[in-house]
Amino acid sequence: MRFRHFFIFTLLFLLTFTACETDFELDAEYKDITIVYGLLERTEPGSQSDTTFIKITRAFLGGDAVNVAMIRDSSEYQEKLNVTLTEMDEYGQVQGSPWTFDTITINNKQDTSHGGDFYFPQQQLYYSVMPINEDAIYKLKILVGNKEITSQTGVINKFGITRPGPNIIINYKPDQELPFKWVVSYDARGYEAVIRFYYKEVWEGAAPGDTVYRYLDWYKTKKVNETKPVGDEISAYYPTNLFYSSVANLVPYPDPQKESKVVARYTGPAEYIVSAATEDLETYVLVNNVNSNSIVLDRPEFTNINNGLGLFSSRIMIDKSKSLSTDTKDRLTNLGVKFEY
Repeated sequence: MRFRHFFIFTLLFLLTFTACETDFELDAEYKDITIVYGLLERTEPGSQSDTTFIKITRAFLGGDAVNVAMIRDSSEYQEKLNVTLTEMDEYGQVQGSPWTFDTITINNKQDTSHGGDFYFPQQQLYYSVMPINEDAIYKLKILVGNKEITSQTGVINKFGITRPGPNIIINYKPDQELPFKWVVSYDARGYEAVIRFYYKEVWEGAAPGDTVYRYLDWYKTKKVNETKPVGDEISAYYPTNLFYSSVANLVPYPDPQKESKVVARYTGPAEYIVSAATEDLETYVLVNNVNSNSIVLDRPEFTNINNGLGLFSSRIMIDKSKSLSTDTKDRLTNLGVKFEY
């Protein structure tokens, strides 16, 4: 699983987990609660291995939860845990020896001004360099003293975007609704589809060749597959007028003084992106309301971690890039937002 994908989800998870109120009185003895987050992503063909990351913390109980959450030693285990991942076939037969995880400290967790209630910028992760087979089932086992925490997940298979088709150029003719279609994948339940427009800017006083690269996600939709079999298609339709209105309204900077520094803009490709999640991940996101910015007011409503809390699952992201047609570029130059082509 690629780190950039895992880290985004880790931040979302940490925003919504760890059950406690700001102040409360304990009426029972302290109990260590292990919190686990991990998302597997298939290893791309041609790569013999990839790096898998697992986030493991413990629940904090007692005192002011908001303040305690900012203390790294209060949330991380001080001792190194025994963490393994075992590959199994569809019949539950073990394939090879378990993979053992080591610890690593990363230093780029954003501070609370960017969202999040937990310590930063360092945080500890468990990692292992290993291949992830899309046809396998993986069992996670964590030993914390005499306590054993387990979970398992399948891996979402690679799938394809069928529309737009093989033509390398896309033409956004006004007043149309165009199809965005992809194939149902094994082990996937929830899908998020995005169309991203890349462009670059030249600023006043910039050196020759010095440009600012930006992008705009101008279309986004979510689909949950309830009945379609693997290999069938899921369809969405997007209005081409939304592309032009989004560019006109969202590309210029809100600050007029900053916008005045932009000399010219130049078009790049349109990228069609589909992210797929397992049923467990889709359920977790829906039930636990991952858009919340609190550190949780009550116990989590969903977990697939045995003898602990959290989520161990799989996701994948695929994309297809298209060049804008000459007609589309001409329309952009007429929007009055400084596009040259």
